[in-house]
Amino acid sequence: MSASSKNTPKRILVIEDDLGLVKTLSNLLQIEGYNVITASDGDSAIRIAFSEMPDLIICDIVMTRINGYDVLRILKSGNKTASIPFIYLSGKVKENEIEYGLNLGADEYLCKPFEYDDLLEAINKLLMSKDTDNNQSINIIRNNHNLAILSF
Repeated sequence: MSASSKNTPKRILVIEDDLGLVKTLSNLLQIEGYNVITASDGDSAIRIAFSEMPDLIICDIVMTRINGYDVLRILKSGNKTASIPFIYLSGKVKENEIEYGLNLGADEYLCKPFEYDDLLEAINKLLMSKDTDNNQSINIIRNNHNLAILSF
């Protein structure tokens, strides 16, 4: 899947406090054609997510002030942000930690160190799924509109 749908590049919010990893991820994602927005802590990430409405979020868990678990809880509780696909990218590698993150509502959980191909595969899968869901919603709206016209 390409990063753009109808010539609009997908926007990915990367929430990570390791600035070296942020730079690496940004470069990788930009090469793939994505627009990248970054946040180095949970507090600014939440503000950015609500204002920018990214197409997908990649988030670390261990951060100062607001951790990645709380970021996900807050975003999943917001009407505007609840359906944004969410990937944890974390050094928390124990099975119970991974299970906890997924049970909170993360769509994917990748452990550090990770393979770039695995991350790109997860991103593409989630964005393709989101596009399919959006197209189905549009078709339902169109069908309901047609039914309303036919009923007159």
